[in-house]
Amino acid sequence: LIGLTFLTRYSSLPIFFLYWIFVLSYAFFNERKKFKKYLYYAFVLHAIALIFFIAVILLLGGTPRLIYTIQNFLFVIQQQSTELVNPFYYHIAVLFDGISPFLYVLLPFALIYLLLHKKRTRADMMLSFLVVAFFIIVTIQARRFSRHQLVIYPILIILLSRFITEFSSNHLRNKQAIAFSCVIILGTLSWTIFSIYQTRDFNVWSEVGDYIEKNYDSSVKVHSGYIRNRQIKTHLSRPVDIFQNISQLNKHDLVVFAFLHENTTILENSPFEDKSALFKNEFAAKRNKGMEFNPDYYRYVLEHGFI
Repeated sequence: LIGLTFLTRYSSLPIFFLYWIFVLSYAFFNERKKFKKYLYYAFVLHAIALIFFIAVILLLGGTPRLIYTIQNFLFVIQQQSTELVNPFYYHIAVLFDGISPFLYVLLPFALIYLLLHKKRTRADMMLSFLVVAFFIIVTIQARRFSRHQLVIYPILIILLSRFITEFSSNHLRNKQAIAFSCVIILGTLSWTIFSIYQTRDFNVWSEVGDYIEKNYDSSVKVHSGYIRNRQIKTHLSRPVDIFQNISQLNKHDLVVFAFLHENTTILENSPFEDKSALFKNEFAAKRNKGMEFNPDYYRYVLEHGFI
């Protein structure tokens, strides 16, 4: 399971790191006789996971793929140290959109209750530690987006569910507990339906596709090599070049460079990548007002395509 998780996304690493920090620390202070056994388990499990991880990569792509994966892993670590203009609380604000306000408001009460109530268990302490420690790590790192906290969501929901169950059974009568649970469930469901209703008809790629169809005739070839931009091909009637190498361009070809999501627009993998970051939040907007016109960047766009 650990090996499969590593293959899926590197951001799962902090969860396993924090889990074993908690298990070993708890055992050292409260279950000293089990400390060596848990330490042995941690070593063996991660050794097996590493072997499985390497074996799958070698099987699917050979040594070149393994070298690429190691390089990519180191690059991701370095990339996370690259400072962005988002405020330190950005990912916490995004969390409000990610889960229902009913659960969002309950979160601090859940953490306090699970840590301080008399019948708290090892599981209560572990869930609270994982959530708090993970959010601290995300907050102090230079890059913080909603995607960085996705791996904590299942644990967060378990923590909230445990709090609702424990609080209802220990402090509320049957009818009160049922009413409390119904308010949480119906409120969360209503917020989910409302959020889906707000965005159900919006698709940035359909808007881009409509714009291209209206403003460029069918003879104009569209290139969309970056993987995040390939969705545009489903919104165009003409063929779209989705290969990553877009060096063979004609003079009037249209190139979709942008990420085209809510927070940022970036010309990716070009000599002018650092000059072309256009963030939509107010902090970045202030910075971008002072950006100077770059003639090299302008010439590059004219020679290789149009944004």
